[in-house]
Amino acid sequence: SSIASLARVRSATESALRFARYNNRNAFLLGMHKYNRLGGKFLYFSNMIKEALKRQVASLPNEPGVYQYYNETGEIIYVGKAKDLKKRVSSYFRKQVDSRKTRNLVNTIYSLKHIVVPTESDALILENTLIKEHQPKYNILLRDDKTYPWICIKKERYPRVFATRKIIQDGSEYFGPFTNAKTV
Repeated sequence: SSIASLARVRSATESALRFARYNNRNAFLLGMHKYNRLGGKFLYFSNMIKEALKRQVASLPNEPGVYQYYNETGEIIYVGKAKDLKKRVSSYFRKQVDSRKTRNLVNTIYSLKHIVVPTESDALILENTLIKEHQPKYNILLRDDKTYPWICIKKERYPRVFATRKIIQDGSEYFGPFTNAKTV
């Protein structure tokens, strides 16, 4: 049944895209909303996308994982982690959104994808990796060069063992990453 619901979401999204392409000569993009000179058709398009997203959110599992929000051009605009994917992602689509940044993010969401992982620690590591790789517009805290600690065993005559946050490709062995520096 979840495959059937995903197929309905995909079908609704494709219908919305066909509608947007058909009306593109009368429309311009402002956030996620299509406005056009003909009147209420932009509301129909916007509601179709929102309904498709709501159905997709309803089909998310109650498991730990990472979610990715995409804009209309297919670019990742936000990566987040969750103990419970369904609860966390649905919190973005409440009636009352707290901050302006979050409202702007929600208004530009065109589609979403998720990755289920076994533990919350795995979600944290995957989120960090995806943010560093894709540099999403709305993720500002993990873009810098900070990373998780690793244990390094140097490839030397008398190997040194120490904690590090930088991996150097010099033949040394690295174990990790660890989500907590104290566990290293």
